[in-house]
Amino acid sequence: MKHIIYALLFICTIQGFSQIDEGNYSTGNNSVYSNDFKKNYGEVFFNLIGATTVDEFPGVSSNNDGFGIGIGGVFNPFKKMNVIKVGIDFSYIHMGKNNNILDSIPLKTTLSIYPVNFIVRLRLPSSYLINPYIDLLAGVQYIETNTKYDNSIGDSFANVVLEENTKTLHATANSSPLTYGFGVGFSLRFLKSQVALLDLGFRYLNGSQADYVSPENIRVTKDGDFYYTTSKVNSTDMMYFHIGINGYF
Repeated sequence: MKHIIYALLFICTIQGFSQIDEGNYSTGNNSVYSNDFKKNYGEVFFNLIGATTVDEFPGVSSNNDGFGIGIGGVFNPFKKMNVIKVGIDFSYIHMGKNNNILDSIPLKTTLSIYPVNFIVRLRLPSSYLINPYIDLLAGVQYIETNTKYDNSIGDSFANVVLEENTKTLHATANSSPLTYGFGVGFSLRFLKSQVALLDLGFRYLNGSQADYVSPENIRVTKDGDFYYTTSKVNSTDMMYFHIGINGYF
């Protein structure tokens, strides 16, 4: 399945670049857009993100899909050759929660991911209706799993009788696996704007091992005390899809 995705992305990217031919699109307002783009050496962007795990995070979340937001920017350090840009972006991804019952005590485990990526962006120095790009990415994915007492149940037995004990039920594991990968996307002009574009894209990030805590890691002693252990997930590979606004400066 992954090989099919790679092949489709490669074909779409090459096709997108091949359609940008200055000889065929040098008339009308397009040439104005092209000149404006050559003067813009930086980009900022805000994205809405959909995420999915390549491999399951066992016991961590009730599903392998999430959503979030991202913000970042890139700039051209060379200026005379407006093809390569470098920059950074930050995102927050909520991957859902997993509910469980432990000795009549309702628990919930939430999984959050905070990707931070250094970016090398390759984009042709011309801008028409569609302007594709390729990103090379490296960074970290700060992954947090948090298991605690589920206080959304209401006035249950655990709320009333075990209130003091459940205040201490807070099992957290944090990891920052290193990541690397690639992204492809394209910016689409709308409302004849010369500085703001609609942006669509895809990223694949390969991630290393990470620690996590799931409800299965939590135990209760005979005295009613809680303790937990951490587990490892071997792969934190992720796929991200985004739609957002890209602005030139």
